[in-house]
Amino acid sequence: MLRMSETSDNPRDIRTEFDTLRRGRATDEYLRKLRESINSTVPSVPPFRAEIHIATRCNGRCNYCPSWVEKGELTPPELIERFIREFHEVGGQYIGFFGGEPMLHPQLPNFLKLCRNLGLQCGFVTNGLNLDRENMRRIVDAAPSLMLLSVDSLKPETYERTRGVSGEKVLNAIKVLEEMTPGSGIQVLLACVISSANMDDPIPLLEFAEKRGWWMFYQGVHIDRSAPTIKADLWPSEAQITRIEGVMEELVTRKRRGAPIMSDEDYLANIGRHFRNPKLMVMPCLVGWISMFLEPDGTVYPGCGMKPAARLGSRPLAEIWRSPAFRLARLRMRHGLCRGCWWQCTAEESLFWMRTLGIKPAGIRGARLP
Repeated sequence: MLRMSETSDNPRDIRTEFDTLRRGRATDEYLRKLRESINSTVPSVPPFRAEIHIATRCNGRCNYCPSWVEKGELTPPELIERFIREFHEVGGQYIGFFGGEPMLHPQLPNFLKLCRNLGLQCGFVTNGLNLDRENMRRIVDAAPSLMLLSVDSLKPETYERTRGVSGEKVLNAIKVLEEMTPGSGIQVLLACVISSANMDDPIPLLEFAEKRGWWMFYQGVHIDRSAPTIKADLWPSEAQITRIEGVMEELVTRKRRGAPIMSDEDYLANIGRHFRNPKLMVMPCLVGWISMFLEPDGTVYPGCGMKPAARLGSRPLAEIWRSPAFRLARLRMRHGLCRGCWWQCTAEESLFWMRTLGIKPAGIRGARLP
């Protein structure tokens, strides 16, 4: 497990190790070809990462997410296993499991174990509501690379305001992680969604994570077609946005000093702009060159807001990756013709890879609301 203590003498080395873990086994040759591919709609490299939405149901009641409103579904295990194997055959490196709530899928540990048996890096995000010692033992046995726990605040009343459930439950999940992850090889991250309710919590959360050798990433709350149920009081006012920007400046400063923050500096610095314009976007968005997404119905698509490319099984995954639908999506992403967003899995990933490749974004700009 990568560790960072309060007395670490060499935090930048640890930060570099985490970037390496995040990239998986991205070789210099891969990075060279990826850099060349960005100027083409047909990449000369395989997808690096994939997101599998293994459940559309959730046991939380977050006031900025609609996943819990309806019962939702679980992605069939055979579909997930097929995707994992084909993704490995194509040459992919990392798979993340998302929801809804991934831990509601009883086969999650088996999927993680399959990834590791194939040599894939893997991880998942969870609200921690099902994270007891028995479930955690199964996770530790599966040995994922990363485990992301969603924690907007350590104050129970604030947590309940944003997440809609008792804050005591996430504190219990944290205790399980403190007890069972040391020595497991699992890197823990705390994921904080920033809103008007918890705008003073990002730095205390960072300090809490740092003491435990954990990492942080941040994302602004969204209000668009992906999150239509957000409560109005969670969207910050102009005065609150200014306050949030001050917190982001402090996070950037601490990150530069080696604090365990996964989020890219440019991503953090523009969260305030995202609140002023929810359709902020990076140009080009690199998601179409590095990622694939799988939905519970078997749909494979190239990125947030993009049209489905094909159904898994209709053709080999390698062909889907090079299909006209993916090529069109990349063209739109390169020229800023998508609907825009400031999601961690799209905007932040793009900025991370640009920084890794040593290139600058063509721009970060807003777009009209739909």
